[in-house]
Amino acid sequence: MKKISFMLLAICITLLSCSNEESTNQDYDAAAIEAMYNEIISMSLANTMTCTNEQEWSFKGIGVKPCGGVDSYIPYARKINLIAFETKIKAYNNAVEIFNKKTGANSPCDITPVPKSVSCIDGKPTLIY
Repeated sequence: MKKISFMLLAICITLLSCSNEESTNQDYDAAAIEAMYNEIISMSLANTMTCTNEQEWSFKGIGVKPCGGVDSYIPYARKINLIAFETKIKAYNNAVEIFNKKTGANSPCDITPVPKSVSCIDGKPTLIY
Protein backbone atom coordinates (compact mmCIF):
# COMPACT_ATOMS: atom_id res chain seq x y z
CA MET A 1 0.00 0.00 0.00
CA LYS A 2 2.88 2.36 0.80
CA LYS A 3 4.31 1.76 -2.67
CA ILE A 4 1.01 2.72 -4.33
CA SER A 5 0.72 5.88 -2.19
CA PHE A 6 4.29 6.81 -3.04
CA MET A 7 3.69 6.22 -6.75
CA LEU A 8 0.53 8.36 -6.68
CA LEU A 9 2.39 11.11 -4.85
CA ALA A 10 5.23 10.95 -7.41
CA ILE A 11 2.75 11.12 -10.32
CA CYS A 12 0.95 14.12 -8.78
CA ILE A 13 4.22 15.96 -8.21
CA THR A 14 5.30 15.24 -11.79
CA LEU A 15 1.99 16.53 -13.19
CA LEU A 16 2.12 19.65 -11.05
CA SER A 17 5.70 20.40 -12.04
CA CYS A 18 4.79 20.06 -15.74
CA SER A 19 1.89 22.44 -15.25
CA ASN A 20 4.12 24.94 -13.46
CA GLU A 21 6.76 24.66 -16.19
CA GLU A 22 4.15 25.33 -18.88
CA SER A 23 2.87 28.31 -16.92
CA THR A 24 6.41 29.65 -16.51
CA ASN A 25 7.03 29.29 -20.25
CA GLN A 26 3.78 31.16 -21.01
CA ASP A 27 4.75 33.91 -18.57
CA TYR A 28 8.15 34.17 -20.25
CA ASP A 29 6.56 34.27 -23.71
CA ALA A 30 4.03 36.90 -22.61
CA ALA A 31 6.82 39.04 -21.13
CA ALA A 32 8.85 38.74 -24.36
CA ILE A 33 5.82 39.76 -26.42
CA GLU A 34 5.18 42.72 -24.12
CA ALA A 35 8.82 43.79 -24.48
CA MET A 36 8.49 43.61 -28.28
CA TYR A 37 5.33 45.74 -28.12
CA ASN A 38 7.05 48.33 -25.92
CA GLU A 39 9.96 48.47 -28.37
CA ILE A 40 7.54 49.07 -31.26
CA ILE A 41 5.80 51.85 -29.33
CA SER A 42 9.19 53.38 -28.60
CA MET A 43 10.15 53.20 -32.29
CA SER A 44 6.85 54.87 -33.25
CA LEU A 45 7.80 58.01 -31.27
CA ALA A 46 4.12 58.26 -30.25
CA ASN A 47 5.03 58.74 -26.57
CA THR A 48 8.14 60.87 -27.00
CA MET A 49 7.59 63.21 -29.97
CA THR A 50 5.22 66.12 -29.57
CA CYS A 51 2.45 66.05 -32.13
CA THR A 52 1.94 69.47 -33.70
CA ASN A 53 1.20 68.57 -37.31
CA GLU A 54 -1.11 65.69 -38.26
CA GLN A 55 0.65 65.37 -41.64
CA GLU A 56 3.75 64.11 -39.80
CA TRP A 57 1.85 61.07 -38.48
CA SER A 58 0.26 57.90 -39.77
CA PHE A 59 -0.96 54.64 -38.22
CA LYS A 60 -0.33 50.93 -38.54
CA GLY A 61 -2.20 47.79 -37.51
CA ILE A 62 -0.54 45.68 -34.84
CA GLY A 63 -1.28 42.35 -33.20
CA VAL A 64 -3.30 39.38 -34.34
CA LYS A 65 -6.59 38.31 -32.81
CA PRO A 66 -6.87 34.56 -32.14
CA CYS A 67 -9.68 34.27 -34.68
CA GLY A 68 -7.82 36.47 -37.18
CA GLY A 69 -7.54 40.11 -38.03
CA VAL A 70 -5.72 43.12 -36.64
CA ASP A 71 -5.91 43.54 -32.87
CA SER A 72 -5.39 47.32 -32.74
CA TYR A 73 -3.78 50.31 -34.44
CA ILE A 74 -0.97 52.58 -33.27
CA PRO A 75 0.13 55.99 -34.49
CA TYR A 76 3.70 56.51 -35.67
CA ALA A 77 5.79 59.47 -36.81
CA ARG A 78 6.39 59.38 -40.57
CA LYS A 79 10.04 60.32 -40.03
CA ILE A 80 10.95 56.95 -38.47
CA ASN A 81 12.67 54.13 -40.35
CA LEU A 82 9.48 52.58 -41.71
CA ILE A 83 11.17 49.39 -42.97
CA ALA A 84 12.63 48.61 -39.52
CA PHE A 85 9.30 49.52 -37.89
CA GLU A 86 7.30 47.23 -40.17
CA THR A 87 9.83 44.43 -39.68
CA LYS A 88 9.39 44.70 -35.89
CA ILE A 89 5.62 44.69 -36.24
CA LYS A 90 5.77 41.61 -38.46
CA ALA A 91 7.96 39.79 -35.91
CA TYR A 92 5.62 40.86 -33.11
CA ASN A 93 2.55 39.67 -35.03
CA ASN A 94 4.21 36.31 -35.70
CA ALA A 95 5.07 35.93 -32.00
CA VAL A 96 1.51 36.82 -30.97
CA GLU A 97 0.06 34.35 -33.46
CA ILE A 98 2.30 31.54 -32.16
CA PHE A 99 1.46 32.47 -28.55
CA ASN A 100 -2.27 32.45 -29.33
CA LYS A 101 -2.04 28.97 -30.86
CA LYS A 102 0.18 27.67 -28.06
CA THR A 103 -2.15 28.89 -25.32
CA GLY A 104 -5.42 28.15 -27.10
CA ALA A 105 -6.39 31.82 -26.75
CA ASN A 106 -9.71 33.04 -28.05
CA SER A 107 -11.31 36.42 -28.55
CA PRO A 108 -14.38 38.02 -30.05
CA CYS A 109 -14.29 37.65 -33.82
CA ASP A 110 -15.37 41.21 -34.48
CA ILE A 111 -13.48 43.39 -36.93
CA THR A 112 -11.30 46.08 -35.39
CA PRO A 113 -12.31 49.43 -36.87
CA VAL A 114 -9.65 51.13 -38.98
CA PRO A 115 -8.86 54.71 -37.93
CA LYS A 116 -9.67 57.46 -40.41
CA SER A 117 -6.71 59.62 -39.45
CA VAL A 118 -4.33 60.82 -36.76
CA SER A 119 -5.01 64.09 -34.98
CA CYS A 120 -2.80 66.07 -32.60
CA ILE A 121 -4.64 66.44 -29.31
CA ASP A 122 -2.80 68.00 -26.38
CA GLY A 123 0.50 67.31 -28.16
CA LYS A 124 -0.20 63.56 -28.49
CA PRO A 125 -0.95 61.68 -31.72
CA THR A 126 -4.52 60.42 -31.37
CA LEU A 127 -6.29 58.01 -33.67
CA ILE A 128 -9.57 59.33 -35.06
CA TYR A 129 -12.29 56.83 -35.91
